[in-house]
Amino acid sequence: MSRFPVFRKTLRDQRFAVAGIGFALFLLAAFHIAIYPAYRDSFSELELGMFEGIAGEAGDITSPEGFLTNEYFGWAPILVVVLVVIGATGTTLGEETGGTMDLLLSQPIRRWRMVAEKAAAIALGALIAILSGWAGFVFGKLFQEFDLGPVRLLEGALSTLPLALLYLSVSLLAATLLPSRTLAASAAIGLLVADYMLNLVGSLISAADRYRHISPYYWSDAGHYLVDGFDPVRAGGILLMAAVLFALAMAAFERRDITPGGREWSLLRRRPHLPDERAPVAAEAMGPVLATRPVRWTGFPVFAKTLHDQRFSMMAMGFVMFAVAILIAAIFPTYRKQFEGIELPSIYQGMMGEATDFSSPEGFFGVEFFWWTPILLLVLAAIHGTGAIAGEESAGSLDLLLAQPMKRWRLLTEKVAAMVAGIAGAALCGWLGFLAISPVVDLDLSPWRLLAATLSMLPLVYLFLSIALLAAAFFPSRALASATVIGLIVAGWFLNSLGAAVDLLDPWRVATPFYWFDGGGVLLHGFDFARSGAMLAVAVALFAAALIAFERRDIAAGGREWSLRRRR
Repeated sequence: MSRFPVFRKTLRDQRFAVAGIGFALFLLAAFHIAIYPAYRDSFSELELGMFEGIAGEAGDITSPEGFLTNEYFGWAPILVVVLVVIGATGTTLGEETGGTMDLLLSQPIRRWRMVAEKAAAIALGALIAILSGWAGFVFGKLFQEFDLGPVRLLEGALSTLPLALLYLSVSLLAATLLPSRTLAASAAIGLLVADYMLNLVGSLISAADRYRHISPYYWSDAGHYLVDGFDPVRAGGILLMAAVLFALAMAAFERRDITPGGREWSLLRRRPHLPDERAPVAAEAMGPVLATRPVRWTGFPVFAKTLHDQRFSMMAMGFVMFAVAILIAAIFPTYRKQFEGIELPSIYQGMMGEATDFSSPEGFFGVEFFWWTPILLLVLAAIHGTGAIAGEESAGSLDLLLAQPMKRWRLLTEKVAAMVAGIAGAALCGWLGFLAISPVVDLDLSPWRLLAATLSMLPLVYLFLSIALLAAAFFPSRALASATVIGLIVAGWFLNSLGAAVDLLDPWRVATPFYWFDGGGVLLHGFDFARSGAMLAVAVALFAAALIAFERRDIAAGGREWSLRRRR
């Protein structure tokens, strides 16, 4: 046993997630350094007063400080916070659901120390990811002149750390107070989305500006750090709030009753009465995941269970899509007026696909909504897809599922059908957002074209869902499967984006699924059955491969994750 066993175990458990997010931030930072000259030249002559709030204290979005605040630090903190939320909600509920909490608590270590070591490891992982983004800045400066030194860039990057630690404490508290990891993660991410939207709307609408001060996102303004350097007062205030919430989480965990196998919803439906006194004994013998009362099967029990398990994450994602659609539609008239007749850099022209005019509704919504919101759905697909097999195995419930009178192929098919339905529901919430605001804002687009563009995102997402299922069936751990899928998403997205501006990479864009999805083109011409059908065909083929791999997979009881003790 090492001196800090839980710290080491947590670091190792999250190594693939940290590597994936860190790699994404590195590429994102280097990418923005590379495109800055073209961005500055294109927008330097425009009146962009409406964007001063977005750039924070940097003010001018064409300055290096304002550009990074708007284009990089608008999104990078979200990736880091999502990393923290996933790790923190697994600190208590993840171990409890996986059946390893009692093993941890049986070690000669106090509860508070266990949580503290886990939190320290998650915080270190967040710092590594943040520094990876800073390394991307430094790497980009080797090939492109950029008027910010490495020290000031480091100070800007570190502005994200206090915010990440605050949401680490929020997630720990949610995981201690709420009964399921899904609900805790949804609550934390929902709070993050509300925080981000409040700060963003306040930066664009003067009437909401005064409310931005209650947003931690506002106080972690990277523009302030990039202009004036690291601010110990702002950082200290956020860290003090994080410390209070962390203390509350520790106190709540000390009082928490541990439920073996977790408190997640069971596969079988409970009945309100107990006609047979022997039923609890029989159910108890089947393990902690099943209910302790007589149960009856639904027509599609795994489909129903999977829908129930993912309901909070799908609802949270649907809310995000709905809110983002309303926000993007609300600011469209101002953007349309500002950018009318302006030629954008080649990188943005490549993003728009066939809709080459950014001031048109097809070009604007193609870039501002349909170009990047599929990433949110892809992350959701990666999380649930890898959890379909490797997640159940790690939780120790896969052998119980396979013991039911159901073939393996049907079990996986029902799980996937529930994911397909959930992802489609979340995507359609974006379309409902456009419909909700259309009476107020003239979108100059048919609702059916918006629906076609929304549905055209799904083949891309389902393709990566099939990749996630195949990775989960092939690799021995969920962490490795997740890192592989997220790595493919990041690599494909950047290859397609950079290929739009770099002639050397342009021929390789056709190898990425992102190239075949063109939201702006669908808004112009309607649903593209050829492209979408091809992606769906590949998705079905990969799903068939995942079924074959799952049929041949040897199940390890309790999963194949790294254990607390070091092997000899």
